Amino acid sequence: MRMKPYSLRDLTYSKQFATRWDVFILNCVYITTRQIHLGQCEKYLQAIFLTHNHFAMKSLLLVLFAFSAFPLGQLDTITQAMSNGDVATLSTFMDESVELAIPGDENSYNKAKAAELLKVFFGKNTPKAFNLAHQGSSKGSDSLYCIGNLATSTGVFRVYIYLHADDGKYLIQELRFDKE
Repeated sequence: MRMKPYSLRDLTYSKQFATRWDVFILNCVYITTRQIHLGQCEKYLQAIFLTHNHFAMKSLLLVLFAFSAFPLGQLDTITQAMSNGDVATLSTFMDESVELAIPGDENSYNKAKAAELLKVFFGKNTPKAFNLAHQGSSKGSDSLYCIGNLATSTGVFRVYIYLHADDGKYLIQELRFDKE
């Protein structure tokens, strides 16, 4: 038997939906991984606590604990730094060796040289905004990537960022800017 999928706007403060803990958990996972404010789970939370559904409460805590380790804040910081052309912040997330591809130059550089080249690039192409188009991770969650568009004073660049986990912290190993 196939169950009807529910969305957040379909839910009300009813006991029926409070017992649908599986729907609640799946939507909270979606909200957490999509960087949507967790306050949108308010209807679920109120319904669960009003009916004292202890299994759902424990499941919620497990889901929140599991996704608290996902480096969403780190990726937010990187994309914000990209949007502002903040090389100092970007360099704190760089690995010791970074593959950097900017128009006219593509090579592997040490962290300091990559930061220097990025500073020159952002000097010629003043960033206006960075819009994240796609992000993902590897099966083992030891690497992340994101793809976005960087609007600059000279045009739009498609940006590819590849990060790899090193001692629990994700570090930029590849950074590519392609002119659109």
